[in-house]
Amino acid sequence: MITMDFGPFNYNLHRKVPIDQIDAFTTSQKDKNNELVIHFRGQEYDERYLAKKHANNIVRVLQRILTVKGVVFNCYRVPDKKLRTF
Repeated sequence: MITMDFGPFNYNLHRKVPIDQIDAFTTSQKDKNNELVIHFRGQEYDERYLAKKHANNIVRVLQRILTVKGVVFNCYRVPDKKLRTF
């Protein structure tokens, strides 16, 4: 189970999603971008996170977990700086 905490103020929203529901990751090719999009299977929407300098580390850890569990997933590296359109 993966739990993401997000929220710009004094509260956090929690969304629990089984880790094997991750379908793909989208990150930017731009070095200074700190966004991450996680695409989920069977969900109506994807999640875009501001991961500061840890976006690539988060993706690497999740990729390793998914690989060990035998889950098939995709990784997308896009040229845009803002990932909102993806």
